[in-house]
Amino acid sequence: MYRSFRPRYRHAFVVTLSLCLSIPHAGATVDRRSEIRSQMLAAPGMRETLLEAYKAQAVLSMRLQRLVTIGQMCRLLDDGHAGTIRAAATSDLEEAAFLVADEDKAMANAYLMGVEAGATRSADVLEAIDEVSCKRFAQPGGALTKIMTWTGEPQYTAAGTRASPRTIP
Repeated sequence: MYRSFRPRYRHAFVVTLSLCLSIPHAGATVDRRSEIRSQMLAAPGMRETLLEAYKAQAVLSMRLQRLVTIGQMCRLLDDGHAGTIRAAATSDLEEAAFLVADEDKAMANAYLMGVEAGATRSADVLEAIDEVSCKRFAQPGGALTKIMTWTGEPQYTAAGTRASPRTIP
């Protein structure tokens, strides 16, 4: 998915990933997070970059939601792992939403609603569920391995190397 981003989305996605490291959820107080957000929004061009990062995160979140549903329908993903993956995706989306400028919140919410509608209408999950598709989904290094990296448990690629945490499916 990362390779398919247009250059400006790639930059925004990298910014989002670096922000996840710079503003820890548990370590920063609300005041400190708000202060960091204000400083970031004051930087030239950052408002647009943060909105683009939110859009990229919204697409990733919806993709993860869809793949989790497929994994559960194929009976390859239990409810505990599915909940963990959904919670991680939601947490990252909420963090990206927090960083969006107040003036852009309505636009960001409309974008998310559009992505959700598109994700549910454009692809029928039931069509994707058959024995061959489930086997392809479960291949080492495939979609199942990639979404399982969002659980925090070590996962391995087809070549036997350890997959990066929170691999983009």
